[in-house]
Amino acid sequence: MALGIAGYVIFPILALVTATLGFLLVLNDQLVAGVVFLVVLLQIWVVCGIWAHVVRRRKLA
Repeated sequence: MALGIAGYVIFPILALVTATLGFLLVLNDQLVAGVVFLVVLLQIWVVCGIWAHVVRRRKLA
């Protein structure tokens, strides 16, 4: 249950918030911080979401 909530709700919301904040930083001339948000943090949430989906699918199969 927790993996489903994490994989389908929490991690996508965190990725969306991180992407929005990263784009806002880039638009406000804070290029380095914005790129770090977009390249590093966003990818962490995406990978965590995919991992939670795969683990949940294996446990249900």
